[in-house]
Amino acid sequence: MKMTNGLNGRIQPGAIFKKGVSLIVIGSFAGSCATLATQQVLAQSAAQSERIIALPKGIAIEKKDPMPSLPGKDASIGGTVEAYSAGGGAFQVGVWEGTAGTVPIDGYPVDEFMFVEAGSITFTNESGYSQTFEAGDSFVLPKGYRGFAVQPSTFRKQYVTFSGSAD
Repeated sequence: MKMTNGLNGRIQPGAIFKKGVSLIVIGSFAGSCATLATQQVLAQSAAQSERIIALPKGIAIEKKDPMPSLPGKDASIGGTVEAYSAGGGAFQVGVWEGTAGTVPIDGYPVDEFMFVEAGSITFTNESGYSQTFEAGDSFVLPKGYRGFAVQPSTFRKQYVTFSGSAD
């Protein structure tokens, strides 16, 4: 398998990666938006361009706070561990975990790639269209999305967000 960093770099064939560690190879998601984000991150973070940031399995999330909820629905209590940030916070990578609950989404503020580590989540948009994602699934929640999300049990994700402009 050939993996690139979006700037013609290549992970060498035969490279060995530690089992149980997710690698973030910047520039491999969401097309041109990610390529632009990659270029900005690498240009602004020259000192960090020599290393790959790993998210070890089982990162403990110590602090959890209640999320907004819909009337009559349980609030999810969630927390985040941010593993990497660049561009003044416009590009972020981390892990989020929350308890069961329903979360309203009124114009999602960023483009977010998610990889579901545990649990499941169902998104229902304003038109009533629902999509469910389970452990092992990955997807992109686009900036501006409106609707709500239901987590029937504890939900854990790895995420990459981009809040900048592709202009």
